[in-house]
This record gives sequence, C-alpha cells and structure tokens, in this order.
Amino acid sequence: MKRIAFAFLLIGFTLVSCKEDSGASPLTLNSINKIQFQETLSDGKISVKFLEVISDSRCPASANCVWEGNAEMKFELFESRQIIPFTIFANNQQKLGMRSDTIISQYRFEVMSLEPYPETTNKISPADYLVKILVEQMNTPHQN
Repeated sequence: MKRIAFAFLLIGFTLVSCKEDSGASPLTLNSINKIQFQETLSDGKISVKFLEVISDSRCPASANCVWEGNAEMKFELFESRQIIPFTIFANNQQKLGMRSDTIISQYRFEVMSLEPYPETTNKISPADYLVKILVEQMNTPHQN
C-alpha cells in the first residue's frame, strides 16, 4: 500500500514539475509585450522568460560615442515541454552578426527596446531591466 501511495505521489510530482510556470504574466501574441528581468510571460501554449542581460555596451545618453553600442539579452522559450534558450540584441546590426530578432519554431521574437537607457553616472541593476519584445506567431514552423 505504501508503494502505491509513493508511486502516485511521484507521478503527481513529475506532472506538476513539467507544467509551465503557472505564476507567469500574460503573453499576447502578435503584440509588443513588456517583460522584466527574470519574469516569465505565457499564453498557455508557450512561455518566454527574460533570463539576463549578458552585456550592455550601449552608449550612455549623456556621452558622445563613436559607436552606438549594443546590449545582448538571454531568453528561454518553453514550448511542447522543451526549453529553448536564445539570445537577441537591442540594436539590429546584422553586418556585425547582431540581430534584434530571431525565429524559433513558429514564433518570431523581436526586441523593440531595452530600458533603462545607460547613463554615465548610474550603474543599472539587473532587476531594473525591462524589455519590450514583439512575439509573433508565424504561419509555418521555421528554425533560425
């Protein structure tokens, strides 16, 4: 009897741990979404989590720079019980291999902005970052 109870407990734990994050904020497809550092957005079919800003070399607003700089962000897409990590940039500089968009499966992700913008006087705390990201559902699956 104890073995049966343990088996049901184990199965229940496994099912709960495989579910998408139920504490996620709403994700609206084909629209610009705001996502904060370490936040997860979900529409019930997919979830997107903003993991971190890997680097932020954007030219501070109060400085004169030769190059505008860029910021690289890391996200995770959770779809069909798979976790797919991806990175995209704040500025689209394709000639340098830095794209502000990517297509995974049947979804296109494009960073519209990363806030706050750097200042020469203040260091940005990771918890202060907010990304405006467009999430579009494509008609046919692609892999970028």
